[in-house]
Amino acid sequence: MKNKQIILVSLILVLGFQSCEIREPETKPDFAKTGKQMFDRADENIFNLIGLFDKVLFLDTYQKTADSLKYKFKDDYFQQYLIKNPVVNKWYFIRTTDLDTIYNIITDSKSIRSVGSEWMIKKKYDDNFCTIQCVSDKKWQVKMLQGYMSFWNVEAELNIECTDSVAPALYQTGNFKITGDGILESAESYTQQVRLTYQIKDTLIHRQSVWVFTGGSIDVSAKDLETNQSESANGRYYMNRNDKNELEITYHNRTQTYDNWYDTSYMW
Repeated sequence: MKNKQIILVSLILVLGFQSCEIREPETKPDFAKTGKQMFDRADENIFNLIGLFDKVLFLDTYQKTADSLKYKFKDDYFQQYLIKNPVVNKWYFIRTTDLDTIYNIITDSKSIRSVGSEWMIKKKYDDNFCTIQCVSDKKWQVKMLQGYMSFWNVEAELNIECTDSVAPALYQTGNFKITGDGILESAESYTQQVRLTYQIKDTLIHRQSVWVFTGGSIDVSAKDLETNQSESANGRYYMNRNDKNELEITYHNRTQTYDNWYDTSYMW
């Protein structure tokens, strides 16, 4: 919790919403540092929502797995949880180390792979449920309305399409295309009030067993709600000639390249 709070405060202080130049050591200038921090908040929100989608796909597969194989399937991917179903259509992911309920999932008695099905999922500390609906074959809409995630009030919608011939057991094990947008607003009254808006400009590409996106781009803008000053940036995911995942941030018409990696440990 403290780390996320520090990240939020750091973002606001570094943005500053001033036109002054960002100065870095001459040996390694980072002209897009502020743009990168803006982009990271959007990227984090997208991955938070995808993490919820991943749990829903997993639970759907878990329900269909033969009882004799359920434990192995769970242990292969989510051994840190106990899975409980005390009431029809209500499921809980309980952390084994302290028996704390981390995820609360409400199903509708239909597979989430069935067109028209709609499940809801909420992670501990999030205010509201995220709704996940199967809108057509291998296509889902992930929607968070008036939600609270990681110190931000969230309004976001993602459209996730599986490009495999058959929908996989989990997001981690499949290939997907993602579009959508979102709005994040500072949720804590003691911080500078900021609205961050993101729009997936070019469809994001997820390849099997690689958590980071290997293609696509996101436009991000941040606005100080008290002064109305704003900043904008663009982030583009790509693979270089050596098949290394990289991220290109464009900020104030200057571009900086970063290694594209993602710490997914907190998502579980």
